[in-house]
Amino acid sequence: MNLHRVPLMIDGSTVWLLAGRAVLLEQTRTLLVADMHLGREHAWYRSGLPIGGGAAEQSLDDALGRLRALIESERPERLLVLGDLLHAPCGLTAEMIERVGVWRRANRLCVQLVPGNHDRALDAVVGPWNLEVLGPSVVEGSFVFTHGDADAEFPGAVAVFRGHTHPMVTIAGRGDGVRLPCFHRSGRTITLPAFSGRMSGHAVRPGPGDSVYAIAQDALIDVSRQAGAGAVPDRRTAAASRD
Repeated sequence: MNLHRVPLMIDGSTVWLLAGRAVLLEQTRTLLVADMHLGREHAWYRSGLPIGGGAAEQSLDDALGRLRALIESERPERLLVLGDLLHAPCGLTAEMIERVGVWRRANRLCVQLVPGNHDRALDAVVGPWNLEVLGPSVVEGSFVFTHGDADAEFPGAVAVFRGHTHPMVTIAGRGDGVRLPCFHRSGRTITLPAFSGRMSGHAVRPGPGDSVYAIAQDALIDVSRQAGAGAVPDRRTAAASRD
């Protein structure tokens, strides 16, 4: 069955996995996203890759538009970004910073960031984007929020929400397959898909009891059984940390 959202009950709280590549914590009205990589195409363009300045603007507008739609539909009180809000310092052009600033001024909810390994030029955007930068991990009750690029233990945590690896799953067909972003729940860890489009990622290799929900356009598909059966052959996958 294909769904737009999937509910999880964790420690008495309702957690929604959303087909828009986000998680909604119902009790606190917190929207979680990870790995937005804003300015990625701007960095590519300035590095000499043949993508065109228009493509960079279009990609940025697409990400902001999808995030705006999530905010309008879910009505969160807080947006918590689990690392890699930015892609690279060279992607932070004055026009790009202002473009996001205009979007930010139109969306007045609280925006907080748990920094990731790509967030190397935050000083340039904290003020213009009205961001609150938190520590490398945030503990709220039995929930932990982190980027996931550093090894850490969280004793007492019931759920750890993270990003960083850009989980992907390949669903095999008759002689072919399709590679899709996904949510991966393994034990207490829930890894979010990269919010940015067209990102490379880490091929999910689920263990017994894991849950995998692939994202196909605006639907979530439970592929835990297929993925667990090993229908995810993909030798071309690169680790997200190299992006």
